[in-house]
Amino acid sequence: MDYRKLTERYFEGQTSEQEEAELKAWALGQQAPQEALPLADYFRSLEPTVHKLPESFANRLERSIDEWSRVEHAAEHRTRTASLRWAVGMAAAFALVFSIGTALNLREDRNSSYATIDTYDNPQDAYQETQRALQTFSLAINKGFNAIDKKQNDK
Repeated sequence: MDYRKLTERYFEGQTSEQEEAELKAWALGQQAPQEALPLADYFRSLEPTVHKLPESFANRLERSIDEWSRVEHAAEHRTRTASLRWAVGMAAAFALVFSIGTALNLREDRNSSYATIDTYDNPQDAYQETQRALQTFSLAINKGFNAIDKKQNDK
């Protein structure tokens, strides 16, 4: 059999399974010529290899998995603790703001209690007092405006 042509047909994908088996047996055989060595290496690379693991490998793997599990558990605990702290902090801040708002809302405002009390029994007296207060306020405002005008004219 011409193994060169069979090799060409093999790499072109035109061989049957029986021809491939013959070519493999020829390349891996002890009587194969020197030119078949690359083909033999190719067929050896296609064969599944069984690696023997060291006996201590299983123990090391188990220890590593246990360690990873402990690290993962510790990380989950830290995350849970941080989340809990954040939630408690937010609840405390909300409670504080709510308490201050409620206290300010329920507190009796001293200024509002004065606004509701009438100081004059007679409406005429109240009107005259209001006129006097507005006149005093108007004089003070006009005095300030005059001072500003004087400063601007001096420039």
